[in-house]
Amino acid sequence: MTLGSRFALYIAIGLVVLGGLGLFVYEMGAFSVHETEQAKTGALPGFKYLKNSENKPELAPVVFTDKDGKDVGLEGFKGRYVVLNLWATWCGPCVNELPALAKLKAALPEDRFAVVAVDLEKNDAGKVSDFLAGHQAGALTVYVDQKLGLMKAFTAYALPLTVIVDPAGHEIARAVGPEAWDDPKAVAYIKGLAGKS
Repeated sequence: MTLGSRFALYIAIGLVVLGGLGLFVYEMGAFSVHETEQAKTGALPGFKYLKNSENKPELAPVVFTDKDGKDVGLEGFKGRYVVLNLWATWCGPCVNELPALAKLKAALPEDRFAVVAVDLEKNDAGKVSDFLAGHQAGALTVYVDQKLGLMKAFTAYALPLTVIVDPAGHEIARAVGPEAWDDPKAVAYIKGLAGKS
């Protein structure tokens, strides 16, 4: 073997070793290089966006309307955990999330929990009802906030916004963005809240 070919062999072996070492270092650091969505957002385990709320603020009295046009306030749900979802028909992620909210509602006992999905538009209740039925979310009760009082009260700068409220009327967690509310982990988390109180 000539000196030149021996030198080329050593270079090739060195490159293979360096490549292997580089791959090893990359794999060891993969968790920091490829962070999960949960790690990026600081979300609770099993969620993409849901985070605990600091200081558990008491909710401001806000009124919206039901399917009959009657005023409804969040204080009417006191004594139960509330999954309050703010959505709109023009919001694609909101619409995609609606069926999961309907399934969550069906999975929770109504004496301990309420899933309250409120349309933040100037739609009448009939249009909202038809929209929910047409998007596999007909099990959700129709609520409309034409005056956008909830959006102001929760300083909602993006939709969907979901706020978890405890039985005393305090915000305990919120998600700015869509969640898979029908995922078994999400259902277990919501049900587990009642076990802590």
